[in-house]
Amino acid sequence: MMLRAKSSTAHRPWATRFSGPRSSARRFALVFMMLPLALLGACLLRLTSQKSAFRIPECSFASSCPSGFTCTNGYCVSADTANSLTVDVQLSPGTSSGFLRPVQMTSQNLSQLTSATLPTFVLASPVNVTGSVAVPADASVLPTSIEIVAERPGAIAGTIARFSTFAQKTPAAEWTYTLAVLPGTYAFTVTPKDAPSPPVTVLDASITESTSQTFTLTDPAALIEVRGRVVQVGSEVATVGGLTVQIIDEAAQIRSTTATTAADGTFTVWIAPGATEALLQVRGTEASGLYPAVDVDAGIVAAGFSAGDVSLGDLSGGRVSTTFRVLASDGGAVPNARVRSVGSIGAGTVTATGTTGSTGEWTVGLYPGSYVAEVAPPSGAGSASARSSVSVSPSGNTVVVTLPDKVLISLSVASSVGDPVAYAPISLRRVGELDASAAPWVIDEIAATTDSNGRAAVLVDPGRFDVSVTPVPSTRLPATTIEGAFFSSGGALPITLPRGLTVTGLVIGPDAFYVADVLVEFFASTPDASVTPPVLASTVSASDGTFVVTLPNP
Repeated sequence: MMLRAKSSTAHRPWATRFSGPRSSARRFALVFMMLPLALLGACLLRLTSQKSAFRIPECSFASSCPSGFTCTNGYCVSADTANSLTVDVQLSPGTSSGFLRPVQMTSQNLSQLTSATLPTFVLASPVNVTGSVAVPADASVLPTSIEIVAERPGAIAGTIARFSTFAQKTPAAEWTYTLAVLPGTYAFTVTPKDAPSPPVTVLDASITESTSQTFTLTDPAALIEVRGRVVQVGSEVATVGGLTVQIIDEAAQIRSTTATTAADGTFTVWIAPGATEALLQVRGTEASGLYPAVDVDAGIVAAGFSAGDVSLGDLSGGRVSTTFRVLASDGGAVPNARVRSVGSIGAGTVTATGTTGSTGEWTVGLYPGSYVAEVAPPSGAGSASARSSVSVSPSGNTVVVTLPDKVLISLSVASSVGDPVAYAPISLRRVGELDASAAPWVIDEIAATTDSNGRAAVLVDPGRFDVSVTPVPSTRLPATTIEGAFFSSGGALPITLPRGLTVTGLVIGPDAFYVADVLVEFFASTPDASVTPPVLASTVSASDGTFVVTLPNP
């Protein structure tokens, strides 16, 4: 049998269709028919490219990017996002890394970044402060432990760098310690436990390299003994036991020992000389029950000083049973609601907290007077928290608090060109009530995530909220916060995310090795040293020390 090859035109019917006398006319007709389709495709491509302008393709060189874009950290970004940006950076290594946390760096200029010049953050090596704590040889009561704390203001405004350890007692009855800190100027506080010697403070200790530091506890013979008695005034003076007493001079950094009043209300504390602006504090304990927290101006504490009778004020009649009944708007009981009642009673402030039972009630003994009750429902409840003024009479009291309903808020998140931002985590943090008063006792923290259309719906208390959106890294959009959004009833809150500056960086140790699992936080630089600046963005370094984060457009 002979096999005959098929004609090549068998698989290409167009070959015969466009050959022959009328092929030219057919080709012209085909081009004429396809021209409108080509024009339509070009228009759609232009519209698509405009709508997707915020999406950032990867690149190696600026020439790889479209017109108006530049290559920044391996990504094409709009040329107006490659400007200078100055931020403060905090690095918090993981506990297993061997590095101290946190490391802070201020005024980091992220300017004209390219993939060839990545910002590299180097974790500082700790230095060791070693030494001993001298305990007076003739001390009648020896401490059970001694804590050493080193503190200094953080490089980032409003933060504190704090390192601590405990001294160890050697067989020779010496107390030695080793404390790892980052270089800087510190205030050291040495606090003995269960001994009459008060804490010792050393200010402005400059630590630039590993060094030794010896501390000496105050000889009890040089301490000032302060005696007193805590009383309450009613039909007659009564003593109060089980309360804690301490004298503090914040300006001089002097603190006395802490004492617990005996059954007859008496106490004895020891304090180092030098306190000139002393404040005597009396606090209740869980064992003592609800008593006013009282602060008394003690002024100068010198040899021979006596606290005398420290009065809690007029607590006539004692505490009376008070029941808080918490109801929802439909009249149903609200179990597991948190209640806090705060009142100015006697010479101080009484604070009582508790949780309602299955019947929506919580009973506590309160002194007669005026209180402010703050009630927060359990997580997931449809009721909102409430605050109301309460008057407790000398007879039995039942306080009914009706919680309002939460309001439904519809959130929508989109890019600056209108594309929905899908699967973006949203956080709502309550910062004030309807009257913009101080934040309530219970701060609401509500989390949500946008759906595929960039939308989310949440139930919130009426009030003011900071609303933060943290897009997934692949969007290359910066985190955005809307401060003080006011919700009095249901409504919609559209959120637009601007273009951002994508920063790819590297975290290494002093030996140039990569460091993984380091939390990298970027803060807005601020001249106000009393306020911690907001976090612009944060991420965690990968196994090779690299990180990618998107910051707001400078």
